[in-house]
Amino acid sequence: MHDDLWQGVDFKVAEAEFFLDRMGKVLIPRHLTDRNWQAAYGLPTVHWQPDFYFYLDAFIAAARSIADIVQKCFGWDPHSKKEWPEPLDDDERRRRDAFQAEFTAHYAKVNGHAVSRVRTGTFHWGGTPSVQTKARVFGGGDYTGSPKQAIPIAAPRQFPPGTDAAYLALFGAPQPVEPSWQDFTLEIPRDDGTRESKPLFAACREYLESARLLVRESREIAQRVHGSSMLTAPLPLPRDKRA
Repeated sequence: MHDDLWQGVDFKVAEAEFFLDRMGKVLIPRHLTDRNWQAAYGLPTVHWQPDFYFYLDAFIAAARSIADIVQKCFGWDPHSKKEWPEPLDDDERRRRDAFQAEFTAHYAKVNGHAVSRVRTGTFHWGGTPSVQTKARVFGGGDYTGSPKQAIPIAAPRQFPPGTDAAYLALFGAPQPVEPSWQDFTLEIPRDDGTRESKPLFAACREYLESARLLVRESREIAQRVHGSSMLTAPLPLPRDKRA
């Protein structure tokens, strides 16, 4: 029942999955993904900045919105109870109250996740996600980057002083500076001024799975509480934002 309302929820789940997939794919070297790429084209560097951070930001937004959409469609969003096409009848209000009473605990789990906390910082405070990456050059130095601090695409290898000039000419060309998916971490500030680091991809997969679980649990609650009874669809746009 209420397939039209669940379609919006399912769209957001698929959207979050899409952006998480793109986060991984943008880190893959081109010579592994493009069969037409030739070494003569130049150094096979991965141009992952800033696209990776854009995909991450979009993933966080899509995944976090799932809980809010479920709440709005089947329960009570406390910030917009009055935003409905028409006043709700007493039966629907009662059912929405019952749904919200069970749903709130599931909502709190998603809202308290580390990725959700990062979402607050990037969308309401600083504008960029609190994430860090480390990468190194083969035979060279280490680099640390973030959305605000790009790392170089390529950098020279390091050789001991006095290395033969002919050897340097053969092997001294700049090498790619490429992070792997394992090199990204969420950086969560603590109250004492230190930071807690969490592997980014593991946290994102966990966050998406928590959103999927919330949807499954919400479907069970909605079936039990609303059954086949009518539900009013939310407004597609708040009244004060319409032309």
